[in-house]
Amino acid sequence: FEIAGMWSLVVTAAGAADWPECIERGTIIRNAGKAIMMDMTQHGATMGCFLHDCRNTDKMAVATTGQCAGICNAIPDCTWWTSGEEDGQLKCWVRTADDGRQTKEGFVAGHRDCAPPSWPHCIERGVVIRNAGKAIMTNLTPFGATAGCFLNDCKYTDKFAVVSHDQCASTCAQIPDCQFWTSGEEDGQTKCWLRSGDDGREDKGSFVAGSRSCAPADTPAAPATPRTVMADLAGTWRMLYSNGHQCTYRIAQDGAVTRDVSEGASKLISAGSSEDTRGDTNFRADGRFLLDGLHRPAQWEYVWLDGGRLQVRHFCVDGDCWSSSPEGSSNFCCTGTGERVRDEL
Repeated sequence: FEIAGMWSLVVTAAGAADWPECIERGTIIRNAGKAIMMDMTQHGATMGCFLHDCRNTDKMAVATTGQCAGICNAIPDCTWWTSGEEDGQLKCWVRTADDGRQTKEGFVAGHRDCAPPSWPHCIERGVVIRNAGKAIMTNLTPFGATAGCFLNDCKYTDKFAVVSHDQCASTCAQIPDCQFWTSGEEDGQTKCWLRSGDDGREDKGSFVAGSRSCAPADTPAAPATPRTVMADLAGTWRMLYSNGHQCTYRIAQDGAVTRDVSEGASKLISAGSSEDTRGDTNFRADGRFLLDGLHRPAQWEYVWLDGGRLQVRHFCVDGDCWSSSPEGSSNFCCTGTGERVRDEL
């Protein structure tokens, strides 16, 4: 059921199939001319899409089967959904009919009425979802964040103080990368944490949690994410890394990159493309780029824009890179943030 201008939420009508018993296991519904090609970014799509284009796709990466079912329920033309693993990711496909029905172990499918319950019955009580490499660090000030943020910086945080669980759920539904939210008390405040996955799920009596589709019916729609191209990153950037290192990047319109403290040079490569030699699936999304060997040959970075800042994850195999990134990738050194000094004309 889609309401113009609103986030389309799962609606379980009277007489609808019981969730999750309604799921058909061991079933896949292939294309068979019934694929729905559409802009899936407003449903949280950032990766796993057809030809890496989440604005014209019948599939997307999802965190859970329930998310897939909720997406189908929110799309008027979708009658059937199917979900399973492809290229190491759990994915969701949406269909107008089930003409392509086949038996396939490891896949599941369901009718549009086979979906999780609606708000607030979808809330999981007594559950907290900890970081576990799935924290979403972003600018939360547009969503009313003024306190309770990570290191008191609400422009780069995975948490903030909220007045209610409703506000937390609504915020997650409006952020494309957010797949789960969790809320509870910390430091005397009710707070909200945003997650790209629920790997950190634990029992905790006073907390609640939910998927991105578990949100109030009046939640505004997630905006269609504008495509970030290399030229959007063009300019001079003052870089500051979490280990204290500082430098300046100069990025040209064609993606060529140099830095001020060496003669090294590199070029932005679209993450997930055939030229992405590092092939880290945690960064396979529109608007994210590999920057390989700029500092030294055995070093690489993934970079992207967020809230006007250049966000960086720095990796290496020849130094002190022993931890995991916030996204869960190994050989991680540190994060970096770039402030634009001037645009590249």
